[in-house]
Amino acid sequence: MRVVKERDGGVVRRVRLVDGEGEPIGSVCRFLAHLGDRNFSPNTLCAYGYDLKYLFTFLQREGLDWQEFRPPHALQLLAFLRRVPSRRPAQRLGLAVVADARQGPGMLLSPATVDRILAAVASFYDWAIVAEEYEHDTSPIQMRPDPALARVPGRHQLFMGRASRQQPVRRVVKVKRRRRLPRPMSEPDLEALLSGLKRLRDLAMFLLMLDGGLRPGEVLSLHLEDISYGRRRVTIRKRDDHPHGVRGKSRTERVVDLHEPRTLEAVSRYVMQERPREAASPFVFLVGRGRRRCDPLSYDALVRLFARHMDGLGRRTPETTPHALRHTHARSRHVYISPLLQFSRETSQWGWDDVPSRPLLSRSDLPKVPSRLPRFIPRQELDRLMKAIEELQDPYQRAALLLVRWSGARRGEISRLTVDCLDAYPDGYPRLRIPVGKTYTERMIPLHPQAADALRDLIGHARTVGAAARYDTWAHQSVRWVFMHRGQPLGKHYLFDEPLEIACRQAGLIDAGGRPTISAHRFRHTVGTQLAEGGAQIQTIMAILGHRSATMSATYSHISDPVLKEHYEKVIAAGGRVAGPAAETLLTNQLGQDTLDWLKTNFFKTELELGHCLRMPAEGPCECDLYLRCSKFLTTSEYVPRLQDRLVREHELAQDAAERGWRREAGRHTAISGRICELLTELGVSAAPDTPGP
Repeated sequence: MRVVKERDGGVVRRVRLVDGEGEPIGSVCRFLAHLGDRNFSPNTLCAYGYDLKYLFTFLQREGLDWQEFRPPHALQLLAFLRRVPSRRPAQRLGLAVVADARQGPGMLLSPATVDRILAAVASFYDWAIVAEEYEHDTSPIQMRPDPALARVPGRHQLFMGRASRQQPVRRVVKVKRRRRLPRPMSEPDLEALLSGLKRLRDLAMFLLMLDGGLRPGEVLSLHLEDISYGRRRVTIRKRDDHPHGVRGKSRTERVVDLHEPRTLEAVSRYVMQERPREAASPFVFLVGRGRRRCDPLSYDALVRLFARHMDGLGRRTPETTPHALRHTHARSRHVYISPLLQFSRETSQWGWDDVPSRPLLSRSDLPKVPSRLPRFIPRQELDRLMKAIEELQDPYQRAALLLVRWSGARRGEISRLTVDCLDAYPDGYPRLRIPVGKTYTERMIPLHPQAADALRDLIGHARTVGAAARYDTWAHQSVRWVFMHRGQPLGKHYLFDEPLEIACRQAGLIDAGGRPTISAHRFRHTVGTQLAEGGAQIQTIMAILGHRSATMSATYSHISDPVLKEHYEKVIAAGGRVAGPAAETLLTNQLGQDTLDWLKTNFFKTELELGHCLRMPAEGPCECDLYLRCSKFLTTSEYVPRLQDRLVREHELAQDAAERGWRREAGRHTAISGRICELLTELGVSAAPDTPGP
């Protein structure tokens, strides 16, 4: 079974699915023809063809006709897709899950691919029902209403809100998959990429994606007439005439203003100097040499040349793709729009005559930028790295890294330390004065003796040399810096980047490209995280790290939330088990809607000594210890210590009653201890070691 593509002028015009004997599968071919009539893109047609190939491969293996495919078979299809190997070549640079050798070589299909195949199967059967080719009235890929999805904050809300008749639905058979945040390129990688480009064509394409936010397909589909040099803008139009099938994703035309002068300048230089003059093609970006000279550049060629550039720099990762430049553009737009938003808001408040009376921009106009938590250094990696740092030969480099480790200061602040920056508290503990920096404020912080000793040696050397004072543009005065050599200040690359790379290599903290996985700024995040884990107050973190707002320091509290950890240990780490007669009712969702609604808001009122009672208020409270066997009783792993203590006490009471000759009382306590032992067993915990069984 294979997918056949019929091309016209290099573009896929028709897609068919044929069986092993070369005969077309009529239902699939008619469905794909229907999608072509709806003007689906060639890539989408091919994707539907390959996805339905998995369906008919499954049907052939099970001996079923496509008309016999029903909801139970959808579950079997999901299991088949989760185990079938993919025959496509690997595009990943990292680790991947591979298929069992008995099933043939290849990697397993990703969850996103499996979900896409199931969606294609659902669309196929929806079409078959409308076309009256399917014998049943409902699709085998069933859908269910999902009211909870309407309450998700990140979901798009309709204009009329809940007054709309549109109800969110979800597929019953699907795979849970993670939703990843966009991965923009880092500033060092971006700077290295742009500075290493030699061809004007490559520079112009990458800048259009970076500064204009264009998709790779939109860049390759640009015509010469789409560029307005006078207005400094490009027009993105929906086109289907690319000879290699390149298309833009959006069907909506838009105008993109190029605020960065370098972008339009790079495009103009390419068109005037490097683009083949004899080319008759209207496309902007063409092949410049070889037998395909003057042909429009294909999408595969763009991906290959981008990967080639990143490989040459030794900075290629799975996330560094041409589309990552578009994600980086969202962050750049945020930088551009933020000052405009502040200007619009403040001028409207000041009541100037020549500005609008209301703000023209709001927070909703800012592009969404992923909010990431600080990346601290794990303890095991930190210990290995510090051992390598202590063995550095250069005293300046060793002292700089020790200071950034124990102070949490920024690189620029450490490189501008003065000869009078170190003193001590009344008890003799070292104290460091951080100079004026990013927040325009000085601060005094305690300093670890190891870093203080290394800094004290450099201060003594600087005073002995007696270098001339230099004007500090941040402090607006002449000062004598510690990190000086032959009258010149030492740079950040020499103090931090170079020794840190040496230490990371010695500690084995490098990635597949041979680059260090630790940056100097991660020491700052490590100090903040360790302070939060130690229970330091927000004001303490602000004072040490030099934050101006509590929100910045509260980020480290999110990383190490003691309440979150406590709840995790109680519920997840303890096994999260539920026991008692009401456990089965709760787990199988057999509670009535009224009971469930009441428990959602009043569950804390149901707590007893050893668990919870799910009785409604109208049923009245439990009496004595009868709740231990009541059908409404429920307990969890959180109550294990109480159950064990109560078990010990019941044994003591039973023994005391037996000594006094109270047979019925002794029997009651023995029965209670036996019930507690049963509950502990259901929770996966044995009775107390020093307590005999009932």
